[in-house]
Amino acid sequence: MLSFLAPIFYRCLSHAHAHCRLGINFFQQATGCESAVYYAPKIMQAAGLEGENSLLLGSVVLGLIKLACIFPPMLLMERFGRKPFLIVSTFGMFIANYGLAIAFVNEDDPMPAVAFSSLVLFMASFSFGIGPSKFLQLSIKLSAFPFYLGAHVDFYAPLF
Repeated sequence: MLSFLAPIFYRCLSHAHAHCRLGINFFQQATGCESAVYYAPKIMQAAGLEGENSLLLGSVVLGLIKLACIFPPMLLMERFGRKPFLIVSTFGMFIANYGLAIAFVNEDDPMPAVAFSSLVLFMASFSFGIGPSKFLQLSIKLSAFPFYLGAHVDFYAPLF
């Protein structure tokens, strides 16, 4: 049924740049950042934050930090490359997930400050490297791929 896509798909996957691009797109989705945004109020409530206003304020702070951390990569990624930003971002997300696990080790006495700071670190780390790198790599599409291949990779990449 979709056999007409096979030659295009094969050409896309035969280039090393396509593997890099597909990998970044896959891991951007696999990190679960949007799930963390969705469940942030429930995580903060489980950590011990009480009241609708404090949960709403915590969500707003997370969103503002996520927004603020997008701008440095936009300005500096062309100068330093994607790799340092991706490494720092991945390491920061690892530390944040570890901190979130430590915050809930003892179910009777969760640590709200550790949980909230881990959520903040997770959002900041995601927005510092993995989040914007997908969209900033579109600017180097023409230099990384032949012209006929760039549009195909951009089409198939979000599917993964």
